[in-house]
Amino acid sequence: MIGSGGPRAGRGRGNVTADELTLVKIANDYTITWPLWNSFGPMERDEVDVPEPLRARLLAWAQEFNDHFDWKHGWDSPDLSEPHAREGRALRDELAAQLGPGYDVRLSVWESGVPD
Repeated sequence: MIGSGGPRAGRGRGNVTADELTLVKIANDYTITWPLWNSFGPMERDEVDVPEPLRARLLAWAQEFNDHFDWKHGWDSPDLSEPHAREGRALRDELAAQLGPGYDVRLSVWESGVPD
């Protein structure tokens, strides 16, 4: 379910080229509790340095998906979709700022049906 497209934040600056950027994607998938992915799949929680307040928000975002999104029926309430996508965008921007210019931070909110 995790595609490679989507808006980017934290693109390289200065002497960092696109080929030198480390991809980090924020995305939900069923039963995944840590919503960070690299090019190969789900990341371990210690693969990138994420401050505790941001870590807690990422975990809560993934938990909201696991608690309220059904693979067959979608969101418990249509009112959850847009706020979930909005929080994903905020998380993407904050993570990009925390990680710095060597990272290409992307977001996938396939489950919301809202453009990233």
